[in-house]
Amino acid sequence: MPKLIDAVAGELDYEYGWCRTVSVEFLGKTRSIQLAFSGEEDRELDEGQREAFSAFWSSKERLLSDAEAAIFEHYQSIRPDVLARVSADVREEMAPPVERTEDLDRVVRLETLFFPDDFGSGKRVAGLLADCSWDPALGLAVRFEDERVVEVGPQDIVL
Repeated sequence: MPKLIDAVAGELDYEYGWCRTVSVEFLGKTRSIQLAFSGEEDRELDEGQREAFSAFWSSKERLLSDAEAAIFEHYQSIRPDVLARVSADVREEMAPPVERTEDLDRVVRLETLFFPDDFGSGKRVAGLLADCSWDPALGLAVRFEDERVVEVGPQDIVL
């Protein structure tokens, strides 16, 4: 497996992008997730990805807390629609009541902190990618631009 030692992101392995495992605090627990950067095996990270990673990582506690709040708000807003479209026998599994942010781990499993190409936008873009109970096909993402949550939705908002 190809390796890359990046001065900012550290040692990365190539697995359909540059990756390594990191630990973060999310929903009150330490979690091991994938740190991933889009890219090709024959090219290093671009400067925009390095800047986005550095800025995110230096503020990760605040940004992850912001993401938790945004996911909680998003879940509360979509839950009635989810309940309306699923049969009664799977409602509790797909969209149980969540009263506190810390209880989101019943419905959300954080998997990846992702840094896509910025395609010359000049914005520092990052995304949290998660599995979620209500949409196993598309999952859940929180998109950050310049260290602010700008959108919560399916993973394609980041990928």
